[in-house]
Amino acid sequence: EILVDALQSNTSLIHLGLEGNDGISNRGQILLLKLVNDVSSINATLQSNHTLREVLLKDWDPEETVDVNEIQQQINYALHTNDNHRNHPEAAGREKVVWTQLHSVRRAALYRLQEVNHSVYSEIDPLHLPEVLSLIGRHHGQGELYLTLKSSIAGLFTRVNMKQCIQNEVALYEARIAWHRAIIEEQEAKLKELNARLATMDDSDQDKVVDTEVHNNKRRRL
Repeated sequence: EILVDALQSNTSLIHLGLEGNDGISNRGQILLLKLVNDVSSINATLQSNHTLREVLLKDWDPEETVDVNEIQQQINYALHTNDNHRNHPEAAGREKVVWTQLHSVRRAALYRLQEVNHSVYSEIDPLHLPEVLSLIGRHHGQGELYLTLKSSIAGLFTRVNMKQCIQNEVALYEARIAWHRAIIEEQEAKLKELNARLATMDDSDQDKVVDTEVHNNKRRRL
């Protein structure tokens, strides 16, 4: 696991010799697979190691329960993709996405091996779905395109409906805020009016006091 972590950002090591290591476990093999083709998300696939071209391993442990031949085949496929796109890691990443993430059978196999449980189409913006469907049709044929439509359309409508629900809720809260703001403005205007009347009354009372004092002073002089 430490070795796999160290190789995650490797951009120079091409050949990895592990044939001297005894009994690499299933977990170790799957970690190697995730190193070169992590299908936990599309972004993870794009960020996998696209530099390694050869991994030499000792014979697989026959006591392991997982189909180790399948793991090795998946590793070899990823390494072969890296080799086909030497010095072009971005191209290798894109091919891995197209040939594994966008193919139902290969995706299901990799999801099972890497214990991934989510829909790849939940990561795709609905606006980009036509482009994705075009890629699937060109690279995998009409049969795979049909399967993709079946599995993605329901999720697409769910996302669109959810978006509409959220937009409706936002509009509701905005309307409530506008209503309360109008009430506050009305109350503030009323308060301003009352304060103005109080100020006028205070001035009038003050004038009456002054007039009374003047009148009293005149009476005293008389």
